[in-house]
Amino acid sequence: MKPPLPSRSITVEGARHNNLKNVSVQIPVGAVTAITGVAGAGKSSLAFDILYAEGHRRYVETFSAYARQFLERLDRPKAERIEGVLPAVAIDRTAPVRSSRSTVGTMTSIADYLRALFARASQLTCARCGKPVVRATPSAIFERLVSEAPGQQALVTFALTSGKLSPTLLRESLARNGFQRVLENGEAVKLDAAALTADPVCVVLDRVRIDAHSRQRLIDSFEAALRWGHGSLTVQVEGKALTWSESLTCCGVTYPDPSAAMFSFNNPVGACESCRGFGRTMGIDPNLVVPDPRLSIKQGCLKPLQSPSYKECQDDLERFCRRAGIPLGTPWAELDDKTRAQIWDGEPDGRKDWKRKWYGVAGFFEWLEGRSYKMHVRVLLSRYRHYSAVHRLRRHAAQARGAALHGGGAYLACARGRDPHARRCVLFRVAAPPHGCRQHVAPR
Repeated sequence: MKPPLPSRSITVEGARHNNLKNVSVQIPVGAVTAITGVAGAGKSSLAFDILYAEGHRRYVETFSAYARQFLERLDRPKAERIEGVLPAVAIDRTAPVRSSRSTVGTMTSIADYLRALFARASQLTCARCGKPVVRATPSAIFERLVSEAPGQQALVTFALTSGKLSPTLLRESLARNGFQRVLENGEAVKLDAAALTADPVCVVLDRVRIDAHSRQRLIDSFEAALRWGHGSLTVQVEGKALTWSESLTCCGVTYPDPSAAMFSFNNPVGACESCRGFGRTMGIDPNLVVPDPRLSIKQGCLKPLQSPSYKECQDDLERFCRRAGIPLGTPWAELDDKTRAQIWDGEPDGRKDWKRKWYGVAGFFEWLEGRSYKMHVRVLLSRYRHYSAVHRLRRHAAQARGAALHGGGAYLACARGRDPHARRCVLFRVAAPPHGCRQHVAPR
């Protein structure tokens, strides 16, 4: 006789816990179910005191008596019958602590789980070459070489820092450890004939042909080279130097291990360099600088330059416009974007050579920032400042150092965005990566 199929729903009959008065419900399994109702209807009692308590209680009963003494024990719910219940996990509400940095993710602790998820499931990618950055292992190095350079002669080398050792002492030290050759000017030279003046010295550990028969010898040589080279080795094949490292290194840059702090905007490691985790920055608003775009430069469209104190800056602007062929009588709204950018940003090196070149509206405000110790300057700057949202995609702090951390083809920045479809994409693609996904070892 075949065992009965598991129930596809959870049945609760005669629940009488707290405000529940003989309630009977059926909850489908494998679906998202929301329990709604007015305050005091017993929503939390049904979810936590009935469903979670019974699922937890039955799960704990599957353990031995010795293990149960260390686990939390919940009372049996007050109900006539509960069937089809599964082992349960409850995420209860906590008293939220709000601050200027609080988001829905931080107040519900979802951000904490996402940080832990991306720190473990993300893939570090080098922004210079676009290849995944992974730690090199002897087996992975062999597989890479045997697929790209089969049958070729290879020199397994490592870099050794000589420090303050003289060539004579360095030669004796290498000979005592069994090394016979070093690499100088791309050629393997015996120790007796080597100059040993370079620092570091490239020591030849093994010369071997790359094929399947030499697998164990190559792997042993790679392990020894990584040990002597402090986690780094170089293989010379066909005149090319291929370098691998046990650390997260690519294109000559070493990256730190992914951590949850990298994905936290409340942590200096993961905070945006522009907004420091607040999501907005304070800067000069062009709409406040040019309140009436119908005016021309001659008519004084740039408001901060019209005061008697800064009339000299208005004269500098008009001289620049005459040199650059910018019409002074054209309204600001009719100027093209390139012309506006020239006026706003100024000429190259204009902020250094401000007596002969136009330093730009941005340079004018930068000069004011240097004089903000004066009260009237601070008041003037406050008239043209405003907070704006950071629209630049902020992936994480490691990207600023030349890397990007991907999770299932998506970024954590998308998970903290406003688009609900992006959030769903992140969660599902990280949880279910493509089948057959392999890690590639890329040389530096």
